[in-house]
Formats: sequence, structure tokens, C-alpha cells
Amino acid sequence: MKTLISKMLSKYIKFHNPDREFTISKGLPQPVKPRLYKDQLRVIETLDRLPVGHSFPIRNELEYVVRKMYNQYHPEYKLVIRNMGTSKRVFRLA
Repeated sequence: MKTLISKMLSKYIKFHNPDREFTISKGLPQPVKPRLYKDQLRVIETLDRLPVGHSFPIRNELEYVVRKMYNQYHPEYKLVIRNMGTSKRVFRLA
């Protein structure tokens, strides 16, 4: 019964995220497949608040998500991702 209802609803809701926690609307980004959607939203929120000259740590597997999100939402930012051993750090230069 649950799959029948979800199939019927999928006709009306075009995009689904793999976590099934958020309804993706036009203002939200499309999910990057191997990563959790909540991690992707957290990266966007952190990039919005990141002032020039500051940095924040990320896990190694989130590097692609960070690059994709800042190219898509903040092309004016100049970011550098440096390897710190077990993790990476994102620096905003301009």
C-alpha cells in the first residue's frame, strides 16, 4: 500500500532526494548522488556565512560537494581547498 501511494505521489513531485527527509523545491539544489542531502545543505549554509580570510574544515568525501556548490551558488568566491592529513580545509581568499 505504501509503495502504491508513493508511486502515485511521484507523479506530482518531480524531484526526490535519497534521504527522503526534505522536499526539494526550485530554490534548493539537486542532490549530489553519493552524499547525504543534509550535508550538502550544511555546506551551502556555511559558504553563505563564510567571510573573507576565514576557513572551515570538511571531510575528504565532501570536497566535490563544496566545489560544485560554490561554482553553482557563489562563482564570485575564490576558494582554496587544502589537504590537512585526515581532513581538508576550505579557505575563502576573496
